[in-house]
Amino acid sequence: MTMKRSLSMLAAVAALSMGSLDSAEAGCGCDKAPPETSAVRPHATYAGMEIVILHEDLVADADYHVRFISTQYEQVATVKAQALRLRDIADGKKRIHLLATLPELPLGPAAVEVYDNSGLLLVVPDTDFTVTPQPVEVSKSVGEVWIDGMQAAVGRDGTMYIALDLGGLERARVFEAQGMGVALTFDADDVVFYNVQGFMMQLFDPSGGNPFDVADPENTHDSDIVRYRRHEFSTYADQHKNGTAHQIDPDNPGWHRNGTPHIDHDHQILAIAATLRDGSPLVAGATPEFQLRLKTETLFSHGALADVEIDLEDDAQADSYDSSTGEFGFAGRISSNSEVDIEDYSRLDGRVRGADIDIDPHVSITGPVTETKMQSPMMPIHVPMAIDNLGSIKLKSGKTKVVATGTYKVKEISLEGDATLNIANSEGPVTLYVTEEIEIEGYSSVTASSANPEDFAVYVVGGGEVDIDENAVFHGVIYAPTSHIEIEDRAEYYGAMVGKDINLSDESLFHFDSNLAEPSSAVEIDQASESLVPPTVPTCVGACGGQVAAGCWCDAECSNYGDCCGDYRAVCAAAADDDDDDDDDDDDDDDDDDDD
Repeated sequence: MTMKRSLSMLAAVAALSMGSLDSAEAGCGCDKAPPETSAVRPHATYAGMEIVILHEDLVADADYHVRFISTQYEQVATVKAQALRLRDIADGKKRIHLLATLPELPLGPAAVEVYDNSGLLLVVPDTDFTVTPQPVEVSKSVGEVWIDGMQAAVGRDGTMYIALDLGGLERARVFEAQGMGVALTFDADDVVFYNVQGFMMQLFDPSGGNPFDVADPENTHDSDIVRYRRHEFSTYADQHKNGTAHQIDPDNPGWHRNGTPHIDHDHQILAIAATLRDGSPLVAGATPEFQLRLKTETLFSHGALADVEIDLEDDAQADSYDSSTGEFGFAGRISSNSEVDIEDYSRLDGRVRGADIDIDPHVSITGPVTETKMQSPMMPIHVPMAIDNLGSIKLKSGKTKVVATGTYKVKEISLEGDATLNIANSEGPVTLYVTEEIEIEGYSSVTASSANPEDFAVYVVGGGEVDIDENAVFHGVIYAPTSHIEIEDRAEYYGAMVGKDINLSDESLFHFDSNLAEPSSAVEIDQASESLVPPTVPTCVGACGGQVAAGCWCDAECSNYGDCCGDYRAVCAAAADDDDDDDDDDDDDDDDDDDD
């Protein structure tokens, strides 16, 4: 059986098994199929985590010895474990669980043996269990890190595993991971995300609407790139606090106090059925050391991003705004996965990127125009379960409504005649899931007490139109991947937006909040010492005038847009000064010739 087929089969079994229990409620709207009731669960995890062993001959409250055997490296470790009768997350039925903490073992396949007082009771072959490395802690901060000395685990079938710690990440983020100096290749359907309980968290859907995708590297000596989009998790965090319905049951951590299964979104295992570029399979065990590049961006780093088309017309203007200082700037961003059309004396103080860009001669653009295939697939949106429902928010003629910290379902938003929707988010974020349309017009405004644009996020589900016009003002971010967004008639928008189609027209103003952009420098981490060391990448050496693979820029405009590589001034600006000096010397030589 091929590695890819093995991974696909495992994912399919996990998705279809144990139909007696409905998909478990994650507390965030993204329900997951329960794990299979295999002999050992999960099938891959790291030292210090608890595994569940199931067998019909286990006796409740009895003690057992569990022997883990690293077959690749011939090392053995034994732990004591007790069997308990617990409700199983696979099907909700009570059965006997043998709970054992995985000891330190070499990375790779491991067999599992269970012994009672009579001798050997159960053997789990090393094809069914893999020891992964300790998790990579994904930073809450936006930016890029390069982790030295990284190793992944490879299972008996050649599947590669990397563990991720996403704990504390509550903002909507886009992650990009790549192995540097390791020539691995794979497709999106070779990638599966599990958690440490055995739930299959993400599986590529060829019909579209995927939270992750795979891109080719710039250098074939490096691996392909996995990009993973993760929606906001402040709702999930709030719903799991003490005293809430989703508080974890201390007697059985796989369940909430309200009787629903608990899904751990913080500790995930990335499984990739990769091969080397020459077609060679990966060898079971620990991979050679490599450098892991891990980049974190906000979901809104592209400014105004359209999936199909974005238009600026009829004197529309776009620039940047720093909500932390109140200053306007030249770091505006207009982006599209497909078409960009800027016409009719519109102005962009910033950059534009898209696959097909059409710019009218009368347009003013101060930043770079990059015609490139944007690879920013839209993430599907689901309304979280068990959130408060505000119904319709309809305000007329000077009326005001205050929405306090929390996550809410909203049918529609309609403001007109100088109405005000005040988002009171100084104590925590406000998140709205809107199931129909949004219309803000007639000098109405949506204001927020927190300056952080991510503290007020609107997710539009189902394709309802977003229309902000007639001198209306909006502060925040909108994610509406299947909706048409219209900003027109001198309306003013502060923040960022994502839509299927976006139209800015009739003297409307879009101010991209530059705090949502990615930083320009990277930090390097030594995995062995876990200490920060001076960054060696990315660098402008050999790249002056263009963009480097890590995403930062080395051109004369990057200072205006805040996306220079860390060594731009030292490398490129100095070189430019030297060129200017040479030019001056040449001029002096010419003057000397004239004197002669």
